[in-house]
Amino acid sequence: MTLGDEMLMDRDIISGHSARSMTYTDLVVLSREDLFTIIASFPSEGRRLRSKATRRIVRDHILAYSKAYKAGLPLKLIIP
Repeated sequence: MTLGDEMLMDRDIISGHSARSMTYTDLVVLSREDLFTIIASFPSEGRRLRSKATRRIVRDHILAYSKAYKAGLPLKLIIP
C-alpha cells in the first residue's frame, strides 16, 4: 500500500492519510519532482503509474458521487 499517490495528479492536494506500524518499519519519502525525474528514465513505467493514478482518482470520484447520491445531497457535475 502506498500513501499519497493522489498527489501524483494534483500538486495542491495535501494527504490526510495516516498509518500505524505494528513492527519496525522503514519509511521512504520521495518528492514529486524526484519521482518524475526517475520516471523520465522509464517511460513505460511512467505510463503505467499515471494510468493507475488516474483510475484511482476516477474510482474515488465515482464512490464520492454515489455516497452523495445515496445521502440525498444535491449533485452537481463539474467538468473542468
